[in-house]
Amino acid sequence: MTAVSSIANGGKLIQPRFVTAVIDSETGERKEVESIIKSKTITEETASKVRDMMRSVVAEGTGKNAKVEGYMIGGKTGTSEDRSKNK
Repeated sequence: MTAVSSIANGGKLIQPRFVTAVIDSETGERKEVESIIKSKTITEETASKVRDMMRSVVAEGTGKNAKVEGYMIGGKTGTSEDRSKNK
């Protein structure tokens, strides 16, 4: 999942985290939790192309059941290949 999320993050592999901010219950002060970029997995250009392909799977392809109105959803449907010698 982390590898797939790097596509959404423009090719950056970001360390998973549970919170984006901590809010002091007494003062209301908000402290952002910084994202930690672990590495660059693919170029931003490649990430953009893959993102577009994944969106088209849901918008126009076999993943239409995953469509949620008001959201951009990307998907990867199952892929199979018959490698048997007795075709």
